[in-house]
Amino acid sequence: MQNVVDQTNLHLSAASPDARHFSAQADAGRAIVYLLLGKYTGEVAVQLWDGGLAVGDEGASCRLVFHHPGALRDLILHRNLVRLTEFY
Repeated sequence: MQNVVDQTNLHLSAASPDARHFSAQADAGRAIVYLLLGKYTGEVAVQLWDGGLAVGDEGASCRLVFHHPGALRDLILHRNLVRLTEFY
């Protein structure tokens, strides 16, 4: 069963500074994930906090969902398998 994105943060209007910052964070996150996993062709998709996929297909059997940019940042800056399992 795939995770569903919490849509509570998606109510920002497109013209607001917060919405632009939110979008810029997602674009940066998407670029980082693509640099790390862009050639990955398995059955896992990575979904960002804006609801968009960074890598993978909509029909992937497994989906890793980041609900906040800080989670992706922390995972990249503090790479540690134990830390990853604690987040899970």
